[in-house]
Amino acid sequence: MSKIFVVGFHKCGMTSLHKFFERSGVKSIQYDGGCLGLRMYRNLEQGRPIISGYEVLMFYD
Repeated sequence: MSKIFVVGFHKCGMTSLHKFFERSGVKSIQYDGGCLGLRMYRNLEQGRPIISGYEVLMFYD
């Protein structure tokens, strides 16, 4: 299954995209209090798949 990654600047509509995907039934996460980016970085450092721990999601912003 394909994953959707969106990187955007502050105040550029990311929350709207996140809400759109959630309302459409797509499992989504936004920022996660900084934990999403930190987890991705640590996964990359440790040679794990970059989305380990967040595999059930389809939309990441």
